[in-house]
Amino acid sequence: SRASVPSGAMATADAEAMEAEEEPPKDAVPAETEEAAADMQVDTDDDEVVHECDVYLNRMHDPPEFIGDLHVLQYPLRPNYRPYGDQGVLSKVELKPKSRRLRFVYKLHQNHHYSDEDVTNDKYEARNTLTSEIVANPSCSYAIGVIHQGRMTLTPVRAINQMRPDFEDFEKLRSRQVMPPPASSSSAIPGELGGPPAEAGSDSGGEDDGGGGMEVSATPVKVEYVPAAKHGRGAAAQPSVATDADQEPWRPLDVFDANSAEARDIYLQQIVKPAVMAANAEREGHQPDPQNFPKLQPLELDGDKATFLAALCGQDEEAKKRRQQRQQMAAEADKDGLSTIVLSKMPVERQVEAVVRHFCVASYTKQIRRKLPPSTLRIKNTDEAVFELLRGCAVLVLGNWVLKSDLANFEGLEATARDMLLFLLQYRKGVLTDSEAKSWVKTFQNAVPLQTLQQMMTGPQGVLQVDNVRQLYKLKQDPDVEFLQRFPEVAKEYSQFWVKKKEELNMQLKGAQGAPQASRTRAGAQQALQQQRQKRLLDAVRDLLSAKALASDDLRRRLHTSLQDVVGEEELRQVLSLPELEAVQLRKGGVWMLTRTSSDAINRFRKALIEVFKTKDSATKQEILEEHARLFGERHQPSDSMVRQQLQEVAEKVDDDGRTIYVVKAA
Repeated sequence: SRASVPSGAMATADAEAMEAEEEPPKDAVPAETEEAAADMQVDTDDDEVVHECDVYLNRMHDPPEFIGDLHVLQYPLRPNYRPYGDQGVLSKVELKPKSRRLRFVYKLHQNHHYSDEDVTNDKYEARNTLTSEIVANPSCSYAIGVIHQGRMTLTPVRAINQMRPDFEDFEKLRSRQVMPPPASSSSAIPGELGGPPAEAGSDSGGEDDGGGGMEVSATPVKVEYVPAAKHGRGAAAQPSVATDADQEPWRPLDVFDANSAEARDIYLQQIVKPAVMAANAEREGHQPDPQNFPKLQPLELDGDKATFLAALCGQDEEAKKRRQQRQQMAAEADKDGLSTIVLSKMPVERQVEAVVRHFCVASYTKQIRRKLPPSTLRIKNTDEAVFELLRGCAVLVLGNWVLKSDLANFEGLEATARDMLLFLLQYRKGVLTDSEAKSWVKTFQNAVPLQTLQQMMTGPQGVLQVDNVRQLYKLKQDPDVEFLQRFPEVAKEYSQFWVKKKEELNMQLKGAQGAPQASRTRAGAQQALQQQRQKRLLDAVRDLLSAKALASDDLRRRLHTSLQDVVGEEELRQVLSLPELEAVQLRKGGVWMLTRTSSDAINRFRKALIEVFKTKDSATKQEILEEHARLFGERHQPSDSMVRQQLQEVAEKVDDDGRTIYVVKAA
């Protein structure tokens, strides 16, 4: 898109020059003057375009390497004779992520003059606190524009925060103070509230004022203004929102000055660099590679004028519905525990497997594509690319993708039994009668424990749901006819797959009936259950470590919550030592983290961290960067924001005599 700058200033200058000339007589207006006036009128109505610049839309959200939000802060207004500068030094910044509120705490300069009444207790030092209120307009979207080398980059604003003075601590302190009783009627206003002190032996209150000798004392009354509920919003709903915001805990943030290396890195890498790279690609006449530059994507803009004007006036109902749907989908994603941020930290093939495992039976359009992070869909920008990943972890049953039996922690005859169940569902249109289900159980009950067969059917990771009304078993997802019609080649591929699979299953079943199986014995069945449990723990630990680095005790607590089962220390140690987990402990008693993620830059930095903390418990940021340069060279220099994010996961920041060091987190 293009941005135009009108030449209204030029037209104004021409008008002022004409007014400075001597006015001609009213009865004799030269033709040249009329023509000049007409030209001026034309220039004013249709301003000349004097400059054009390219406009780029940017989003500061590129997990897992960078996740950021842009806030606009509005500070309290001050008169021009009292400019900012005496507010003190910013010492603490806190955030409430859900309500998007901010709190800034300034430490006041001690050499400035402040009234003693402002600080009444050493607990509340001389400080100034500003707390924000959110200003929102659902009908509009705001962005901040940055012009760099003739290019404008627009970055959406997450929230507009109006900062206001916060006296909550002082109000709490003063409310605890016990006020002394008045000495006489003359001391109606206590001294600590600003009234004059009472003098001993004063008889000024002895005059008859018509009050019958009654003593009247003043008590402070706190009056609060509660705005009425807006029409159409619901008065009962507003207090609950405020209560939720008040109960949400404050989260401390690290503060970096505008001139710091971290702030400059965010400005250059997240705002300037994408626009420069897009301009270079356009100049060279090629599209950026989404594998290397996932943020650079062409935009599909709606050129309809009516839609544009309706959006400007806040009347675009379709846009509101789409926004509400996105918010609802994001809320549902947070509820089920498989968020986009957690998925983005996994390798791409693990992301697809995690989504299919989460749903057991997953629809491609309704669940898989909606769950995958946008960065993954940009890299795998075709359906066939996603299908290639799905073929490695799932099979197609009636248009839905089902996790492979070996990845579902079934082996040998257990895997054969589950594959036979999927085959029956494929050829019974996703429905099994009660007699057909019992026949399948009878076929494998001598070789596979009955509990395992029930888990395959209707357990948490099962593929069936019970229809009690019709006494049937159905596939957890209805047949996806739309997928089969949209991708007929994939449907044909898996139709042939199940024909061949039938022959393999018959051969495996005959071989199993002719030879004794270890799983038929009680010891073999117990061993199979232990292996299945270990694989289930492996998947759960990998998912937890994908979100963040964790200590062993924290891992056990989270596993107990997610699996509703007790995990022993030795059992967890065995899982963490499995090579397929690809996890490492930075030091004995420290946190565990995965060595491979979806980002090559993060993988390189984690390798440098492992090398540094092999021999010591603490290190400076410079020491870690030097090790990174030694391993990978200067060409792969990590960004400051990514370094800060990774260090926060595995280490605590400590001030050591003015030098910042990072100490590995311990259990």
